[in-house]
Amino acid sequence: MVPTSTVGSQLSRWRKTSTAADELAIKRTVDVMWWDKDCQPPVILSLQGSDGPESDIPTWPHFSLADSPDLQSMLSENITTFEYFNISSRLWKAVTRLAYKFHVKNGDRLFLRRHGVLECAGIDEIISRLEDPAAKPHLFLKMKQERKAIKSSLAHIKTHGPPL
Repeated sequence: MVPTSTVGSQLSRWRKTSTAADELAIKRTVDVMWWDKDCQPPVILSLQGSDGPESDIPTWPHFSLADSPDLQSMLSENITTFEYFNISSRLWKAVTRLAYKFHVKNGDRLFLRRHGVLECAGIDEIISRLEDPAAKPHLFLKMKQERKAIKSSLAHIKTHGPPL
């Protein structure tokens, strides 16, 4: 019979390890959009990388389809070649092996399609939402003007009192 203190300490260690893996997974999330057929909406998956046994991206920060057999089977069968969309160059690039490694970071989005798919339904809308300046706050822009406006408002309050 195992002493309860030993079981308790093992359980405590397991909880700490599990919690650490969960915290790590939250900080390592990547979205994958996969187009398998022309004119069909993408399969959209959110993957997490951690040091735990159930990691979607076990080789974080490097991701490949070959590292995730569950993902391969979920996307579709017989994937031998695929293409990825490089947002900065606006080009689809062919990949001839599933072991191709992508360097990913938290919040990245990978646009992938089966080789031969030409019409990726919804991709223009997705990319325009990602690039819309109104969708992302740019707090670092126009700081000089912001400071000047605040100083002016404070000076007005000092001389005329607070608004009623």
